[in-house]
Amino acid sequence: MNINDLYTGSKDAADDGGFAPTLDHNDLPEGTKVLCEVTYSAPGKTTKGATKFTNKLKVIEDGHPHQGGEFFDGLNFSVGKTDGQKSYNKRLFAKLEGAGLGEAFWSSNPSEEAIAKALVGQKINVTIRWQAPNSDGKVWLDNTTTWAPAGGGFSESGY
Repeated sequence: MNINDLYTGSKDAADDGGFAPTLDHNDLPEGTKVLCEVTYSAPGKTTKGATKFTNKLKVIEDGHPHQGGEFFDGLNFSVGKTDGQKSYNKRLFAKLEGAGLGEAFWSSNPSEEAIAKALVGQKINVTIRWQAPNSDGKVWLDNTTTWAPAGGGFSESGY
């Protein structure tokens, strides 16, 4: 597919916000705990060549004021070898453990595509943490946002 095909195909798209998230820091304050489902996950690379996953989460908690709303929680791994960078990656793997991807899953050495596929459909309890606004005023989810199994509890790593 070339860029012209993408352009032409976009002309008929419904202008309903589509893939854009509908929730942000104004809707889900710091510390909010909410039941979500991973509705989209795609692997990619950061500008430094590290593995990343773009994940879209949908609030599925019955009676939640934002039930049906969606937001992104990206996982950008570090390629560094320092203890700080390894600790950062540990937090990201703890999130994935919270989505059911534990030691048995990782021992199979899954591809990035298999990881993304395994995430879609997972139901998780999310505890929201926000970063300070960046220079453009945007506020992103912090890497300390946690995922836990929908049944309760914490990931194997204790985060």
